[in-house]
Amino acid sequence: MAEMVDVYYDTVQVQKRHIKAQKERIAALSADVSELQAAVDEERAGWQKSLAAFETNTAAMQKKIKKLQSPWAAGLFVGWDAIHQEGVVGAGIVYSIIRF
Repeated sequence: MAEMVDVYYDTVQVQKRHIKAQKERIAALSADVSELQAAVDEERAGWQKSLAAFETNTAAMQKKIKKLQSPWAAGLFVGWDAIHQEGVVGAGIVYSIIRF
């Protein structure tokens, strides 16, 4: 009977060592997974920041393109009247027929 208890005790000790080794492996894998998840989150944040900047830039460019597509323009004009020998200032609206 004592021999059977010793064999059982040895078997339990082997299983304890095996379980301890498995726990260590799981802890190492868990640390690796946490590190990988942190790297993925950091990369995702970088991509989202880049995407936000791209969207902002795209919206500004679309607004500028829309503004430039209009044939109408308003402006102030400053010049010199050679006939009357005086400076002139004016405001006007222009419709563009040909663009170059």
